[in-house]
Amino acid sequence: MVITYKRTSERAKAYMQDQLLEAANEVKIGRRTVSQARKIYNIPLNTLIDHIKGRRGKLSSTFGRPTSLSIQDETELAEYLSKLEKYGFGLSRKEVMDLVGEYVKSNKIKTPFKDGIPNKDWLIAFMRRQNLSIKKPEDVEIARRRSIDPFLINQYFTLFKETIDKLSQKMLR
Repeated sequence: MVITYKRTSERAKAYMQDQLLEAANEVKIGRRTVSQARKIYNIPLNTLIDHIKGRRGKLSSTFGRPTSLSIQDETELAEYLSKLEKYGFGLSRKEVMDLVGEYVKSNKIKTPFKDGIPNKDWLIAFMRRQNLSIKKPEDVEIARRRSIDPFLINQYFTLFKETIDKLSQKMLR
């Protein structure tokens, strides 16, 4: 089951990304000590030290653990799933997880997925991040899409025109 975490502290919201960069730069060039920069910019000491020493990697605009796939990969997958659904090929949750597993394997992306296939928790979080609701299409929807065949519609209007012409000729007599 997915755990929805509610942040209880306001500590992470006390500083902005640019403040963290500015504080780290001031410490690196020697203008301020770590302790002074921490107090001025209201940044936790360990966070500032980690960013100065490069232990945190690139700065992120989101809090928490990074996602298994990059933002670009997730956006690509979401667009692909939306197109599939639009054309009447909606996938079940299991099929989506298998598709993501194939995507990861074919692109040789290193992920923490067990056996290379994401689990249900990842899928729910992915759907929430990408504003998706994956629904398998019903038989009625598929039948409707298939019945909209341009040749059938053209044939209908040809018959309709012939019928109108016959009726108009009878009315004129």
